[in-house]
Amino acid sequence: MWQEVGPVLRVIVAPHPEAEESSPHVTPHVTPHVTPHVNKLLVNWRKELGRGELQKRIGVKDRKHFYEAYLTPAMNAGLIEFTIPDKPKSKFQKYRLTAIGWQWLKDQKKFI
Repeated sequence: MWQEVGPVLRVIVAPHPEAEESSPHVTPHVTPHVTPHVNKLLVNWRKELGRGELQKRIGVKDRKHFYEAYLTPAMNAGLIEFTIPDKPKSKFQKYRLTAIGWQWLKDQKKFI
């Protein structure tokens, strides 16, 4: 079916009536893969925390290792975010769980 609207042609495509019946509904997998390091970081999360607080909480002393193994993978997966996104190097910078991070944490508690 098509409809002419001024200089624009709009095409409307209807799905085949049997298409929905033959293909099952698939929910996309939105929970990111979490490494054991990121898992350890997230299960100890309760509020906005600074880097030093997070390191102390999970017992990691080396700052570089903490960034590479814990913070960066968690941020890249969309599980945590900066509290001051415009100033990532601020001495007042803290981290918080994103909606995806909270959902992941909630899902983990179902299996404990």
